[in-house]
Amino acid sequence: QAGEQAQAAYRAARAIAVKHLNKTSPTLLGLLLNFSVFSYEILQEEESACALAQEAFDGAMPEMDALSGEQYKESAELVQLLRDNLALWTS
Repeated sequence: QAGEQAQAAYRAARAIAVKHLNKTSPTLLGLLLNFSVFSYEILQEEESACALAQEAFDGAMPEMDALSGEQYKESAELVQLLRDNLALWTS
């Protein structure tokens, strides 16, 4: 029950974030990172977790060069965590 409620909350938050935030937004990347870890660790949905992480990674990478300063640093750290998780989960 709690897992299903959390998943519904993550899905709702994702829908709003994707609609209103840039693909390189640290808020969006953090949300998708957390949602993917929740999917992998709690729900045991490996394919869903990998798809979420890959979506976030693929969306952010082409736009990373346009960032500067603190936003670049935050986004780059989150993208690296997404990449690390993908490598771990698919090995």
